[in-house]
Amino acid sequence: MSLASYFPALARRSFGVESARPLAESGYAAVLFADLIGFTALAESLSPRGPRGAEELSRIVDTHFGELTAMVLETGGDVLAFAGDAALAAWPADSEAELAAATVRAAHCALRLQEAVARRAGASLLMRASIGAGGLTHLRVGGAQGRWLFLAGGEAITAA
Repeated sequence: MSLASYFPALARRSFGVESARPLAESGYAAVLFADLIGFTALAESLSPRGPRGAEELSRIVDTHFGELTAMVLETGGDVLAFAGDAALAAWPADSEAELAAATVRAAHCALRLQEAVARRAGASLLMRASIGAGGLTHLRVGGAQGRWLFLAGGEAITAA
């Protein structure tokens, strides 16, 4: 898996673009919010091990996010953001009529992720997933000193 797979599609399309202007793309998507349950307790249980515990926690998170990214991409989705022990992903739909199919792909991915976390971590970690569908807007904002931020918003995220 390449480093580019960890960037939203809008960010990947923006690489190498000489334009110094904000971008916005709007459409429809199904959105998955995936959050690890039990992460804080796991971190606390590993903290007495010092640096070894921190390395183990880092390995667990890296494995989880790597697997999550691979599954999202395999099912036609796009990882929008990582935050702590959570991730936000979207499955675009070319039209409102195709939104149901995108939502099925998101739900299928969520179930696979939940199974993978349970298989890998047993009862120590679980994954909570919520899905929303509707309008989604990707933004490239900023530009000061060549620094850009990639944001997403819309009813699909609110619903998730």
